[in-house]
Amino acid sequence: EIAQYLDYDPGPAYRAGVCFATGRTPFDEEFCLDAPADAGRRYLLLGDSHAAQLWPGLSGALQGGVVLQATAGGCRPIPGEYEAVSLQCRRMMAFVLNDFLARERVDGVWIAGRWNASAAHIERLFDEAQRLQGMGVDVTILGPSLLYDRPLPRLLALGRLRGDSALAS
Repeated sequence: EIAQYLDYDPGPAYRAGVCFATGRTPFDEEFCLDAPADAGRRYLLLGDSHAAQLWPGLSGALQGGVVLQATAGGCRPIPGEYEAVSLQCRRMMAFVLNDFLARERVDGVWIAGRWNASAAHIERLFDEAQRLQGMGVDVTILGPSLLYDRPLPRLLALGRLRGDSALAS
């Protein structure tokens, strides 16, 4: 049963091709950043695929509110990085970071990405978070996500077969 997840396609859960831009698929800002006036609290999930994977859980768990989503493959919201990723990433981040957040009220921005330990990388991430906070935006940085050297379903299934519950660790 666990191994069946080796064929799992996360695209629909990530809202690929709509709120998670990949390759040549654009980001649909009208759909992904819109919420009814009576939606309650509004949070924006911003980042790369590591952010997109959080959308189903965060949107399902948030009571009395809505999670807006602006995510793209390999697209971390760090100035100096997202400009070189893809046209979709560059357009989405420029719009969200410079236009959308300047004119729209959100109760918070959750930033997630495949972070690395480079001091310069972390410094630029924190600088951008402080810039947004200076605009009155409450910022939370999420992550890093767990990474595995093989697909997790494979590790879990092998661990079960071998009686080694720590294999995935």
